Amino acid sequence: MTKAKILIVEDEAIAAENLSVRLQQQGYTITGIVDSGIEAIESVDRLQPDLVLMDIMIKGDMDGISAAEQIYAQHQIPVVYMTAFADEKTLERAKQTEPFGYIVKPFKIPELRAAVEVALRKYQSEMLTRQSLEHAQAISNLREELVALVSHEFRNPLSSIRIATDMLEVQDRVWSYDEKKQRFQRIRKAVDRLTGFLDNMLTASQSESGRWEPSPSYFDLEKFCRELIEELKLISADSHTILFIKHFNEAHLDRGEQENNSHPKNYQQVARDSSVPPVFMDKKMLGHILINLLSNAVKYSSYGSSVALELEYVLDPAHQSVGSETSFSNPSFVRFHIRDQGIGISAEDRERMFESFFRSKYVGSVTGFGLGLAIVKNFVDLSKGTIAVESEMGVGTTFTVTLPWIFQSEKIS
Repeated sequence: MTKAKILIVEDEAIAAENLSVRLQQQGYTITGIVDSGIEAIESVDRLQPDLVLMDIMIKGDMDGISAAEQIYAQHQIPVVYMTAFADEKTLERAKQTEPFGYIVKPFKIPELRAAVEVALRKYQSEMLTRQSLEHAQAISNLREELVALVSHEFRNPLSSIRIATDMLEVQDRVWSYDEKKQRFQRIRKAVDRLTGFLDNMLTASQSESGRWEPSPSYFDLEKFCRELIEELKLISADSHTILFIKHFNEAHLDRGEQENNSHPKNYQQVARDSSVPPVFMDKKMLGHILINLLSNAVKYSSYGSSVALELEYVLDPAHQSVGSETSFSNPSFVRFHIRDQGIGISAEDRERMFESFFRSKYVGSVTGFGLGLAIVKNFVDLSKGTIAVESEMGVGTTFTVTLPWIFQSEKIS
């Protein structure tokens, strides 16, 4: 491994300078020369070399062995000892630190180069082995978490199905229409939950692995959003006030002006006069994005609160012809704002909320799989869009998804 960065720890100035010159002639970079253990540790912190050549007998209260021990413990940087002589006790101490090599003074160029290269390759091999073990452990942990998750998520719905069917099976009981309806609804809800879990698992796997094949088409975006809202109203059974809002916007409008007015100044004229063309997007992918965000908004907000899907057509004036009138017949991109009055997302959780299987400690007894936001993020990225979140604990959350009007992603192989 040539061009590696090496720190020299040697208290004999002439020997250290000679060693530096010889190493540079071999193609290595010398990050520094120090003559004490304390300086060695400080230099490693600052310079991050690939390897340290450490004289065992150096000046100061800390010898080379103690310095090497701390360097490897803190930074996992390999150390090769240099020594002219040492007693048995010192050598035994050196062995216990498991150094990456020894070189005996005085040494020749081939010996020096061999010691450095062997140490660097040994270190690389150990790092690869460690990474492989950590990866294997991570897979094992994930498998255990997945088994536990599947067991937990399947157990309750299956119990509901079992109880409902057992009750319906009772021969000496005549069930009224409402009683049978209630139990069939319980069965249907349990089956839907299991199906939803499996669908989310499959979708998350496809989106993360790049096996999802985008299939964009032209469709009426407003109609699509209104249909989603109607479906959500049916599912939520009037537990929330679910709103759909649309408006038009110009990208250059002052943000403060937009926030002080729910619609831009030209909203009335544009909304009345403009004919918005169909979008060209992956309809199924957009559905996953919006359904997951809207479902979370309902799930994590209190009974009777409001959830809103705001559709914002955005016009970038830079895309308009010079001298043409403002028109939304060719929007540049579209924004979806999903707002709720729920529990909120902490700053700590916002760092990890797009990870698969991550669930906040604040969700309490609310059931979930920790896959929805991971799916959303993967599909937004695949669409060459962006997603942002604003949230205040106990007040609510707003997710903002921005997507190009025309789907632009390359095909994922």
